[in-house]
Amino acid sequence: MKTRGAFVINPFENPNKTTAYRVAGTTLGGVRIRENYKTQPEALARKQQLEIEALNFAPEKRITTTRLTPAQEAEAEHCFADLGERSMTLAIRFFKENYREPLKTITVSDAFTEFLAAKKNAGLRDASLRGLKTRVGFLVRKFSDKLVSDIQPAHVAEAAAKPGVTDSTREDNRRSFSSFFSWSMEKQYCLTNPAKKTVRRRGTRDDVEPAILNLAEVRKLLDVAATYKKGKLVPYVTLALFAAIRPTELARITWDNIDLEAGTVTIGAKMAKMRQRRIVDMACLTENVEIVAKGKKGKKGKKAKKGKENTPTTLTANLLDWLKPHAAAKTPFRGTNWRKDFDAVKLAAGFGNPDLKPAGEETDEAKQQRKALKPWTPDILRHTGISNHLASFQHEGKTAAWAGNSPDIIQRHYKGLVKQADAKEFWTIKPKTKKTRSA
Repeated sequence: MKTRGAFVINPFENPNKTTAYRVAGTTLGGVRIRENYKTQPEALARKQQLEIEALNFAPEKRITTTRLTPAQEAEAEHCFADLGERSMTLAIRFFKENYREPLKTITVSDAFTEFLAAKKNAGLRDASLRGLKTRVGFLVRKFSDKLVSDIQPAHVAEAAAKPGVTDSTREDNRRSFSSFFSWSMEKQYCLTNPAKKTVRRRGTRDDVEPAILNLAEVRKLLDVAATYKKGKLVPYVTLALFAAIRPTELARITWDNIDLEAGTVTIGAKMAKMRQRRIVDMACLTENVEIVAKGKKGKKGKKAKKGKENTPTTLTANLLDWLKPHAAAKTPFRGTNWRKDFDAVKLAAGFGNPDLKPAGEETDEAKQQRKALKPWTPDILRHTGISNHLASFQHEGKTAAWAGNSPDIIQRHYKGLVKQADAKEFWTIKPKTKKTRSA
């Protein structure tokens, strides 16, 4: 592209052998000039006239020095024409804030395979991996051939609301979906996370108090466990009750994690929830317990000030008494047929599904016994231990550190579930001796 506002004279020979003079160039307004003249003075006069017009061009239309290439200059002119009165700066700013790189197209099924492989390579625990595989699998089965970028919040809500599930399960599904779509955004498979735009089932768990066992139920369960198959389930049940260890942690620990002399159970980072290591004391000591004494009248008839005393209170290490008989044999915490044995112990202690009818005929007596069963709630043993610990110490931080929770969770979920007198008795429950059984 030739420079605008500059013109040249090019002589050329006509077919009739005469010479003509052509004035060529482009005005500052973009008009192309190609004019032929018979004589050179006429062509020169026209060239000078065009150059004068260029010099007198309106300031807003004058050409300026630029670093743009000819192609860029032409594109800029088209852009300004499209924008009209709107600002080029605002248009570019809007583009920078909203533009996203082109998405990579991939089906939900293929992305799911990559997702599980990535989580496994990142060291996600098998239990967590199985949970993601199951929950995100609900989404995959419904929309396996659909592109990840095409999944909408309505699709997520549909997959999360699997028929027959509770609100808390729906929320767990939604969270798993959210993890999948967050990973997909990092891989540029989708622009947004549709799971975050769905309705959260708030309060489905916070509004429900944790189920716990009362003293009579604790004693009954322990009595059954102690007599069932030489007490093979005693270590599992008592560690869950008196140390509030989670079922997933009990599935990982060994007797090497238990120090009977120190009275501690070490939950390593590899086995603890959120990989947070903690040491659980089997016997705990309170500190700075305030005891307010009634003031007595002094010599001048004035009442004495109320006083405070430090009276350390120790929780009886009853867990040691339950564990010691099994320490030498190192009874597995979750041995062979553990699930079947644990169900049998719970049933003998009065826990089960009252609505689960057996196959075949059922006698009236058997039906009454089934209807009298109390449902077993997951983590009920741990919840019982935490509630009694908090009732004993009245200190959210101390209980939180002991149980591997946050003080906020302890305060919101466990406060006031157990009376202090019952908690004191809870920590004194020990195995029955032969003399006790005979009596």
